[in-house]
Parts: sequence; C-alpha cells; structure tokens
Amino acid sequence: MTDSQFKQDEGSEQVKTKPRNFLMLIVYQVIVRCGWIFKTESVVMPAVMQMLGSPAWMRGCLTTINRFGQSVPPLVISSRIRVARQKKRIILVATSTMGGCFITLGLFWNELAESNPIAMQGIFLVIYTIFFFATGINQLAVGTAQGKLIEAEHRGRLLTGANFVGALSAAALVLLLMPKWLNETTEDFTSIFLFTGSCFVAASLLVLLLDEKVDHYERENNAVRESFKRALKIIKTDARFRRIALVGALFSSSIMLFPHYQPMAQDVLDMDIANIGIWIVVQNIGVAGFSLILGPLADSRGNRFVLRVLLFGVLLTPIVALVLANQESGGRLFWIVFTMIGLTPVTIRILQNYTLELVGPSDQPHYLGTLSLCVAGPAMLSPLFAGSIDLFDSYVPLFVGICVLLLIGWILTFTLTEPRHEWVIERISQESISSSMSK
Repeated sequence: MTDSQFKQDEGSEQVKTKPRNFLMLIVYQVIVRCGWIFKTESVVMPAVMQMLGSPAWMRGCLTTINRFGQSVPPLVISSRIRVARQKKRIILVATSTMGGCFITLGLFWNELAESNPIAMQGIFLVIYTIFFFATGINQLAVGTAQGKLIEAEHRGRLLTGANFVGALSAAALVLLLMPKWLNETTEDFTSIFLFTGSCFVAASLLVLLLDEKVDHYERENNAVRESFKRALKIIKTDARFRRIALVGALFSSSIMLFPHYQPMAQDVLDMDIANIGIWIVVQNIGVAGFSLILGPLADSRGNRFVLRVLLFGVLLTPIVALVLANQESGGRLFWIVFTMIGLTPVTIRILQNYTLELVGPSDQPHYLGTLSLCVAGPAMLSPLFAGSIDLFDSYVPLFVGICVLLLIGWILTFTLTEPRHEWVIERISQESISSSMSK
C-alpha cells in the first residue's frame, strides 16, 4: 500500500478521532505544559546554572543533553514503541519518570546548592540527562499515539487546543507562584522542582483514560541495531524525508541559543532574576497566540506553508535579541525576544506533523525517531559553540553564526513537497483507473 493510500484510508478505516481521546490528549498536554513552564530551557534552567556558577560552555551542555535525549533514545526504542500493544503504557512510564527526576532534584537542591555547588552541578546534569532520555521516549510515544488515535485533519486543532489552553494555564500559574519563589530576596528552586515533578506525575495518570485499541505487530530481532540501519535507509531512500530532516536540523541550531538569552539579558543589560516570571509568561502567551493562528492554518493550508512562516520568525528571534542588547532601552523591550521564542515548540510540532503525513501508521514511529536524530545533530556541538562566548567575551559571534544557519533552513523550506497534494493526485489516479476498468 502506498503512503497516499494510507492517508486516504486514515480518516475512514484506520483512524477515527474519538472525542474522548481528543480531550484526554489535550488535558494531558496542558498539565505537562503547566509543569514544563517552570523548567523552561530559555529562562529557568540557565538561571539555575548561573546560580551554581557554571561557565557558558557548561550551559551549552543543556542543549546537548536536551537534543541527545530527544533523538537517540527514541530511535533506539522506536521498534519497541511500534510493536507495543498499547502506546499509552509507554507514555505512563516515561512521563512518571520525568516527574520523578524533578522531585529527586528538588530533594538534592536543599542539601547541596549552597554547601557544594560543584557537586550540585554534576548531580543536576546527571538528573537532567535521565529526564531528557525519558522525555525523548515520551515524545515519540505521544506522537505515535497521536498518529494512531487522531486523524491528520484534526491534528492541527489538537495542537491549537493543547498549546493555547496549556500556555494560558501555565502562564496563570507562573503569575501566581513564581513571584513567591523567585524575587529580589528569594531563590526557592526547591519548590519549583517539586511542583514541576508533581505535574508530570499527575499527567502520567491521565493517559490511562485513553481509549486505545490493541496493536498486533510482529516483534523484530536486533531492534536497536535495526533501528539505526532503518534510520540510515530512510534518509538514503526517501528524498521527501531527507529534505524535511535537513530543514529540521538547521532549525534546531536555534535551540543552541536557549541557554544564553537569559544570561545575555543579565550580563549585557544588567537585568535581575525578578524578570524571569514575566519572560516565562510572555513566552507562553506567544506559544498560545501562535498556536491559535497556525494550528488551524496547518489544517487548511498544509504544514509546509506554516513551517515556512514559522522558520522565518525563528530566524528573526536572535536578530531582535542582538538589536535590543545593543540599545540602552533594550531591557524594557527584551520580553519581545521571549515572546518570539514561543515559536519553537509550535515549529517542532509542525515538523512532526509534516513527517506523520509522509508515511502510514506502521512506519510513523521509525520516521519520527529518525527525524529526532537528524534534528539533534547541530545541538551535539552546543558546548563548543557556547564556548565562543567565553573565548570572545561576547554573544555576537554565536548569535550571528546561528542566524546564517537559520537563513539556509528557511530557504530550503521552498524545496519541500506538500504531502496532501500527493494524496489528491493519487486519489484521482486511482479513481481514473477504477473508472477505466469498469468500462
């Protein structure tokens, strides 16, 4: 069966979007976002590392851990997820592990943050690594479950609902709680970590309410080795995927800047930690606003068009940051940068949704895992790139270099095909053949 035939059947026979599943997936993602907002990579985590006295290259490790955890473990486990009888059980284990990591981090913080910051740096990076291993597996399982339970034409609405409601709910919690935990006199990261972990654990229990049929796929031998061989084969043989993978890899270079926006504001513009709450709120309002507009647009115009718009916005983000950092009044407007960072999670989801449309349900875990691996490539060099800040005592070389990579990625979006056009062509062709045979 061709890819387009999979798509033709997806809405009628293979996939039926049940209201219960649609609602549960939205609520699950809303709760996860309420926890995630308190560990934001562009704001909170860099502040944690800066409080522990970490240099720029060590902050760069956050990006490497992030991307490695969301690429290699998903690829290794993609075959297991594919043959799993129910994907929701993997989501349950992975999300609860994410929660356990932050609860453990909160318990260590009180003991070591002030008395032994060097040891705390090591413990933090180890727990952060385990967290993102679980996160990568979780995201692949959630993406696969979405491909199994939600029709392609409804995934944009799912994106809008989850991101819009989640971002607003999370922002409200930040306005309520963050001023108590982080202000000019208090830096209570313990409460932040414990709250984050509790949200993930609560979200994990919700997936048990998904109405998911049991799959019956055959298990594969040497699954780990086969996963890497399959990923290489996908890249070599599928030109459509190869193009989106390259676009995704260039886009991911923007994530290397996440650990440095907050320190830039603090070092260059002399802004204090009390601004963190506002930056988190505007970033999530940005996610909500962009999702509200671009989710339905992806359903109607296709993911390719929306991806092109998103990457242009991602390209502008470091440019705006550099301009504001060189203005005397830049501190008052630096919140604009964090609003634009809200484009990133939407872009990641659109990349995944585009990939889901390239193949049928049985191949989706392999393609999503391979995409994650390709997207992670540039991030592996993040500590090296971040070291340029220490070397030149300036953020400019790193930010300019990333802008060049993003410009190339945006240009490449004009070479992407639109999978939905291919479905129409295939359907018309099939109808023509059927008509000829009946005559």
